[in-house]
Amino acid sequence: MICQTKLNHQSKITCLGWAPDSRRVATGGLDSKIIVWDVEGGPTKKIVFERANVGGVSAVRFLSTSRFASTGSDCSVKIWVI
Repeated sequence: MICQTKLNHQSKITCLGWAPDSRRVATGGLDSKIIVWDVEGGPTKKIVFERANVGGVSAVRFLSTSRFASTGSDCSVKIWVI
């Protein structure tokens, strides 16, 4: 629970995906958020996607260093650009 608070998810983290260059990592959770972290920039360097997949995010996968896909309980696949 402490980890989730530090990561700024409001509920359970359900998935994680690394960018091909290992400079970013994306986490998805039951709170419907996706947070993309800049690994080299520290915990304050992040991009938050609110309501990414309604009902929770079940998978995130980077397609390139600047694009990733997510899927979730809403039965949709979404492509995101950073």
